[in-house]
Parts: sequence; structure tokens; C-alpha cells
Amino acid sequence: MTLLAAAVDSDVIPPLWRILTKFGYFAGLAAVMGSSIVHVAALRPALRDESTSPSDRDALRRRSARVMAWSGVVLLVALYPQLAGKAARATDGMSFGEGLEPSSVWAYLTVPKPDDVWISPNFLVLVTYVLFAASGVLAVLLFRCSPDRVEKIASVNAPLIVIAQLVTAIPGTLDGQNADTWTMTVLSYAHPIAACTWVGGIVSLVALAGARSRLSAAGGLVWARIWRRFSVVAEVCVGIVVVSGLWLGWKSVGSPAQLWETPYGRFLLLKVALVATLVLFGAFNEFVLLPRIARLRAAGDTRSVFAVAVGHFPRVVAIEAVVGIAVLAVVPFLNGSAREQAGGAAEPPATGAIFTAVFVLFALVVMAFFVNLRMHDRIDNPEVAERAGVR
Repeated sequence: MTLLAAAVDSDVIPPLWRILTKFGYFAGLAAVMGSSIVHVAALRPALRDESTSPSDRDALRRRSARVMAWSGVVLLVALYPQLAGKAARATDGMSFGEGLEPSSVWAYLTVPKPDDVWISPNFLVLVTYVLFAASGVLAVLLFRCSPDRVEKIASVNAPLIVIAQLVTAIPGTLDGQNADTWTMTVLSYAHPIAACTWVGGIVSLVALAGARSRLSAAGGLVWARIWRRFSVVAEVCVGIVVVSGLWLGWKSVGSPAQLWETPYGRFLLLKVALVATLVLFGAFNEFVLLPRIARLRAAGDTRSVFAVAVGHFPRVVAIEAVVGIAVLAVVPFLNGSAREQAGGAAEPPATGAIFTAVFVLFALVVMAFFVNLRMHDRIDNPEVAERAGVR
């Protein structure tokens, strides 16, 4: 990171306050999205399984409630500085310190709408941050609420935090909207939502693993179900990140040379390398650890299942969490685009060939997902796994 920064013009590197506020903002979103979606999609089904012991169920539920509560704290702490930064950037000559003043933030949020749109973009930002705050408060309530409420709060927070991010996607006018602009809007919002869910989910699993000392000997089977279910969520997120990332990269980078000749391109290469590392770790979990758990389950070796699922697996995921946080740390440095920094033209409009390529890529991702889903069904059923010879 230091070497990259040294090669970047000072006008391209954002100020420190911008780096910190943007990182905190995405960290807060990832924390709440990850913890709530992990609970709904991976933990809750495992807790509802009749084979899960009451003691394991209680330990995991309490741990998940605490993880979600702290995620709400992270989001609430990050919201106001990010909003103040928006106010400062929207006003020429305003410093971040001035933007922190409540009057500056309120003036930014209450800017009247232009005549050519039906709603003020600044009002949409206000709605977004109100929903963010509501999501954060709901999560923080878990510090005081009974752990039995964690399912209800997670079920509300998972869609709420996603919907909040989509509010600003509402167009102020339909003039000039076409397939290119709609695709750009969809993918530019889908990319951070999927990435934050993926990274936040990984970090949440690491935090949940802190409950392993309270689990019974059968807790390994519970963790195996949790890992398997989250891997399905991760596959969806990875597919969205890949498809949307390729589109956004094509829009932002005009030629391969711009990847190493511009600051944006170099930081983008760093981000891609980190994401590829995450994918490799995920593949290791998918094709090595989960099949190993399946073999142990088929052999009835509960003790070894516990060692892999509750011991080795969390250590691997902890490394993934560090890499995921590094990805979020690179995001604030992706200012503008490589095209702009290279002095080239603005992003090109999509052609029929580009749309066809995106559709084919999306179809391949969907096909790969269903193939993996079939494999997961075999892994999750020890009898089927034994007959299929899962390795």
C-alpha cells in the first residue's frame, strides 16, 4: 500500500479523513449485513435442526446476538462522519471539520430539488441514513434484549440494511435512461452489497467461532451445517461480485496499460488480487474442508468432525477475514476512474456484444452455482456422501 501511495499524485489520493470515513462506512455496512444475513441464512436453520442440542443452540444464539449488537455499534459510529464528509464534498471550500457541524449536515440534506427531477437526491440520502440508523439501533438493542429475540431482529435487519442502500438508486427522472444506464445502476449497487455481505459474513463467522469453547461434543455437526450454508451464500455473492466487477472494470479502465499506468488501475489490481485470494481460500474450504467433514460424518467420527469444523475451519476463515478487511481498506483509494486519470474519454456506452457477454457470463455463474448446490446436497447428507464417494 505504501509503495502504491508513493507513486500516486497527491490530488488523486483522498485526504485521510475521507479514507477513514469511507472505510468505517463500508465496515459498518459489512458488519450489520454480514451478521444479520449469516444468522438468517446459515445459523438459524442450524439452530432449528432437531439434532442440535439445547445447550449448543443457546450458546450460538447468545453469541450471534452479541456479534450483531456490536455490528450495530460499528455502523452507528461510522454514519455521522460519512454523512459529514458528503456535506463537505458537496460544498466548495468546506473543510471536513466544518462539515461535522450539524447545521452543515442539515443544510446538505435539505437542499431543494432541481426543477428537472421529481425528488431531491439529498432527500434520498436522508432517507437512506435514517434507515441505516434504524438498522443500527435494532442491532444494538440485542445488548439488552433476550437472545430469543435475535431471530426476529435479524429477520428485520437483513432486508432493511439492503433496502436502505437501494434508496438512492431511485432515479429523479426517467429522461436519458436506457439499457446501459439501468445496467450500470443495478450492477454498481449490487457490487458493494454482495461484497459487504461476503466480507461481513466471513468476519461474523470468525466472531461466532468464539462460542466454540461452550459447545458440546456434537457441536461440530452444528458448525458443519453453518459452514455449508454460508458457503452457498458466499457463492452467490462471489458470482455477483465477479459479474458486476467485470462490468465496472470495463467502464473504469480503457486499456490494460491503464491498470499499471494510473493510480486507479494499480489500486484496482491490488483489490483484484485480494479478492482472488479470498476466492482461493473459499475454494479450499469448498473442495477440501467440507468434503473432509463429509467423509468424517459418513464414518461416524464425531470427534474429528469437531476438530475440523470447530478447530481448523475457523482458523482458515480468520485469515479470510483479514484479507476481506484489507479489501475494504483499498476501496477508499479507488477515486474516479483509470480513464479519467489517463486523460482519456468518459466511460463508453455498452454495445450489444457487451450485453451478450454479460448475459453469457451470468448464465455460466448460475450454472456453476447449481452444480455446486448439488454437490453441497451430497456433502450435507452423510449417507449420500458415502455412496457418492465424496473426497
